[in-house]
Amino acid sequence: LQHLLRYGPVLTVLAGDTGVGKRTLVDQLLRQIDRDLFDVADVNAGVMLSFQQLLTSLEEPWRSLHPITYDNYMELVPALASAADEESKTLLCVVREAQKMDAETIADLNALLGNAAGLPIKFLLVVGAPEIERAPLVHGLVQALPDSHVLYLDPFTPEQTADYLEFRL
Repeated sequence: LQHLLRYGPVLTVLAGDTGVGKRTLVDQLLRQIDRDLFDVADVNAGVMLSFQQLLTSLEEPWRSLHPITYDNYMELVPALASAADEESKTLLCVVREAQKMDAETIADLNALLGNAAGLPIKFLLVVGAPEIERAPLVHGLVQALPDSHVLYLDPFTPEQTADYLEFRL
C-alpha cells in the first residue's frame, strides 16, 4: 500500500465492510510510513466535511505557509507539490469514512485531483462499503479518474479465521 501511494495513481480507494480491518490497516500504515518520503494529512470525513474543511486540514501537514482556500487551491496545492517534489516527497491525504462526503466536496476533489496529474499528490479514500458501488459518489469519482486504483479488503473466510486463531494461540 505504501508503494502504491508513493508511485501509483493520484487516487487510491480502500473499501471494505464494517469491522473488516480498514482502520487497523490504515493506522498501521501511518505508523510505519516513512516520514522522509511522505507529508501526511489524516482526515475523517464524518458527516459534515466541506471541501474548505478538507483544504484547511491539509495546511499544516503539507507545510503550507498560507491558508489553502477555495479561491487559491488550484494554484497553491500544485505549488506545495512542486516544493515537496524538490525534496523527493509525496503529499498524501488519507480521508477516512469517505463515503460520507457530499456531492459538492466530491466534485471539488475531482477538480483538485484532475489538476494534480503528474504531481506528487496522492489521496487514499477509505470507504466503509464492501463494494465501491455502494458509495455512489466515490464510485463516480473513481470513474471520472480512470487511472485510480480500488482495493477491496475482504473479511476472513472461516478457514482463514481458524488459521489466524491457531497462529495467535
